[in-house]
Amino acid sequence: MEPRPLYIPVILGTTRMGRMSARVARLLTEEVSKQAGVETDLIDIAGLPLPTTDAGEAIKEGAFSKMDRGARVIQNLLPVMRELGLVTIFWDVNFSAV
Repeated sequence: MEPRPLYIPVILGTTRMGRMSARVARLLTEEVSKQAGVETDLIDIAGLPLPTTDAGEAIKEGAFSKMDRGARVIQNLLPVMRELGLVTIFWDVNFSAV
């Protein structure tokens, strides 16, 4: 029985117009897909029915925006991911200029 490949999705979690993070997400997806025994997908939340024509202003929360422009929002999603049965890791990469 052949081992099942490790699945590592890359989540692009912003819908802002002119988002620079899309380039990083695509690069990361390309690099991860080159690894033997690993499968990946780029999951882009821009495909969800969220407003995307106002630079995110309609869904912006003032207190949230003060926390380094939402760079640490993933911390709030960790309990949700674990409840869904996903395995989370305890390191991340932050591209502060993107």
